[in-house]
Amino acid sequence: MHGGDGEFGDYQTLNIVAQDDGSIFMVGMHKSLAGFVGRDFVDLFLIENGSGNSVSITKVNAKHLFCDDGCDLDAAGGAYIDPAGRLYLYATTHDNDGPFGGAGCIVDCAGADCSVELAEFRPVPHADCGEIEDAWVELYSDHDFGGRSVIIDFVDRDLEDYSNFDHVEGFGDEASSARYCVPLHATAQLWQHGGCDGDVLELVSDGKFHNIPDLSSFSFGDKTSCFQWRGGPFARAGADRTVECTGSPTSVPLDGSASILLEGTALEYFWAGPGVTFSDPHAAQPIGSFPLGTSPITLTVSNSVSVDSDDVTITVGDSTGPTIACPSNLIVDATMPAGAVVNYPAPVASDGCGLASLVCAPVSASTFSVGITLVQCTASDLAGHRASCSFTVKVKSPAEQTADLIVKVNGLNNVTAATKNSLLVKLQAAQDHMVAGRQRGACGKLLDFINEVNAHRNKKQLTDAQAGDLIADATRIMAALGCS
Repeated sequence: MHGGDGEFGDYQTLNIVAQDDGSIFMVGMHKSLAGFVGRDFVDLFLIENGSGNSVSITKVNAKHLFCDDGCDLDAAGGAYIDPAGRLYLYATTHDNDGPFGGAGCIVDCAGADCSVELAEFRPVPHADCGEIEDAWVELYSDHDFGGRSVIIDFVDRDLEDYSNFDHVEGFGDEASSARYCVPLHATAQLWQHGGCDGDVLELVSDGKFHNIPDLSSFSFGDKTSCFQWRGGPFARAGADRTVECTGSPTSVPLDGSASILLEGTALEYFWAGPGVTFSDPHAAQPIGSFPLGTSPITLTVSNSVSVDSDDVTITVGDSTGPTIACPSNLIVDATMPAGAVVNYPAPVASDGCGLASLVCAPVSASTFSVGITLVQCTASDLAGHRASCSFTVKVKSPAEQTADLIVKVNGLNNVTAATKNSLLVKLQAAQDHMVAGRQRGACGKLLDFINEVNAHRNKKQLTDAQAGDLIADATRIMAALGCS
């Protein structure tokens, strides 16, 4: 350990505290001279990594802890860092020599003679206060901020009975000086008598830090016996929030119950925001239905005295993309030389926050040419996320359809081989013409096939159903060839 003042004590308490930047400090309390009243000190050490596995502990500051009335803290205490990063020190002293008595032996005792005093050493407030929650008033028993003090934080306003200072740590009407900060639209009142009666002094409410070294120069002087906060109301819409989308719209609970009423009738609430609906806009805690994105919301509260408003921003985000599933691959027959008009089923797409678009290319009901065509589909949600899938559409050529028709003829039930052969000869000849690119010849052979089917139907060698099915296929193939 090393330090600039060369003084280290026999520390009665050591506390490890962390600064908001991550620095680690040790707070040690000690008494510099045994047997002397008012010689209590607190030392602050910075703890850092040294070389290897060593730790460097450097004394960076020291403060003298003392009370105006000469208290002896005996170096017992502790340290606390509040949420704002401010360091508070606490120390105790055996008041009235209790609970020790006689020659230093511990004895059973009760009452004031056995009391232990706790002293708080805190940062002296000096900053502005923009919100009522930051408001405070500190009253001192002596002029020029001397003697004991009572601090009245707004947030702790209900912890003591400030309507009668006899009930506040026995402070009574000792207030002789004051420090305070009270924001706009609030009022801090010092009253002459308990129960907040008699003359009243209203402290300046401008959000600035103020000192009054001598209260005797005001009205009833240093005889303050009661204190109360007045003003408002103060709307509190809650903290800004970001939530994940759960639907379109997304339900988000709102909470204005922290709004503050200090006087007047009960609070009335009204919530409003563009594009947002509320389960009950006049409730303290309604449910809002929010679209995707950022929505500014205003809470307005009112009572019989005044009106106040507060804004909150609700952001509905979407971190999950849509899902999409395409139909199975399709196979269709060409019905014209250009191919076939294909109506395919739409892909199935979904998104928890709603779809912005679902598109496929080529679109359904388009003309698909002979061969295999890839259909690409994309679903987009309102946040810009995308999901895609694809499938194929195969359009069979006239030659492929003729091959299918040959298979069908061979599979005819209750038809003689001779009948089948007479039909197959025509189809094979048509297929040969197609392969050779002779469209006219293929058309002629298909027409011969149709005539042959009709002849066999007339001879009862084919049923009407069989004949109709074969003729429909041949007619479709002729259309695909462009036969006139």
